[in-house]
Amino acid sequence: YCSHDNCPHQSIFCGPKAVVEEVKSRLQKAKILSQILPFTSGFHAPYFEPYAQAISAHLDRFDIQVPHTPSWSASTLEKYPDQASQLANGTLQALSAKHLVESVRFRELIEHMYQEGVRVFIQVGLGSLSSFVDDTLRGKEYLTLDAHSERKGSMEQLLHVAGGLFSAGYNLDLGVWL
Repeated sequence: YCSHDNCPHQSIFCGPKAVVEEVKSRLQKAKILSQILPFTSGFHAPYFEPYAQAISAHLDRFDIQVPHTPSWSASTLEKYPDQASQLANGTLQALSAKHLVESVRFRELIEHMYQEGVRVFIQVGLGSLSSFVDDTLRGKEYLTLDAHSERKGSMEQLLHVAGGLFSAGYNLDLGVWL
């Protein structure tokens, strides 16, 4: 089961150990680079279903507020609910539970967001999103920025992001940033 469709040159598959080892063998014979990851969670695959309900059961207890900034789902390829009625009726909780057992579709989401006019992608925490965007949108006009760096301090990296946005033509109120 493809649990992560990250970008054109990276996917993660999940399955029983014997099947995973057979797939790796076939990929090697086809000269396709692969490796078996050192964990066996089953996240973002139907294999995780027995655990998903216990993890998502607590979501009904959160007082979820209407977001001020749109967020996108890598499961549905659409924006998360942004109306109080959708939040109150459990739509967000159901989507969160669904996300645990379905593929993460970063490649498709990046393509969809680009089609919707998104041209700036900011990686807020640790991760490989910027690399996924670079691989997926190769040859197109866009900007990726990382808000976190292990080599730079927080303020220096924040100024790097602000500089990137400013150079791309965005008006910034740096008083809010500093």
